[in-house]
Amino acid sequence: MPRRDTGLAVHVSGAASASSRPPVARATRSARPSLAARRRRTFLVLLGVVGLTFVLAVAGLLWWPLQIVVDLLLAGFVVHLRTQARRASAVSRQRRRAATAPAAAAAAAAAAPVVPATVAPAPAVVEQVVPTGLLPRLR
Repeated sequence: MPRRDTGLAVHVSGAASASSRPPVARATRSARPSLAARRRRTFLVLLGVVGLTFVLAVAGLLWWPLQIVVDLLLAGFVVHLRTQARRASAVSRQRRRAATAPAAAAAAAAAAPVVPATVAPAPAVVEQVVPTGLLPRLR
């Protein structure tokens, strides 16, 4: 079914009149939540389940090992989030270095004078003279 134009209001008599309110832009497709929002929602749901299982375990309505399993799930998710954060920071650091490295290398090459390579003189050979009386005799 086609949408009506909200810019004009039609009276029951058929006469068109300008609407006093501006047209409202509506999203035709709902956007997916961001990754941070999904992580936050997952964390809060797990935290709520941990709280609920704790209360039920204290009241004696829930088996304690089940509450420990839920605690381990929350701890594992937090460790997973920390690992992802470390990887993301490492990747952004590498990208920054890669972006600044060519510019810094070009600036250093332009600023540094070209010096021809010099060959160092060979070290002098020192002969050691040993008196013949101190050498063992070979027979």
